Amino acid sequence: DTRADSPVKNVKVRQAISEAINYSALDDDLEKGYASPVNSVLTPLNIGYPKSLPNYKYDPAQAKQMIKQAGAAGQTVIMATSPTYSATIVQAIQAELAK
Repeated sequence: DTRADSPVKNVKVRQAISEAINYSALDDDLEKGYASPVNSVLTPLNIGYPKSLPNYKYDPAQAKQMIKQAGAAGQTVIMATSPTYSATIVQAIQAELAK
């Protein structure tokens, strides 16, 4: 989201988005266990993968609180995806974020 007034310019909003998505459920339900969530743009197969980064935690209650604290409740976030992304996964993420 590149808008000047985008709520994702606030780090709390980006953290809240990460905590609002149940990555394990996406893997189990949609990828049938054949995927693994990563916490970086790199995967463990890439040189330079930051092994010390903590995994994302799923905490929708905290995510909602963080959105309120950031003053972003009710605001729209625009997320671009690639044509290579699974539409099913994108729709599942949209559903998670709508909760």
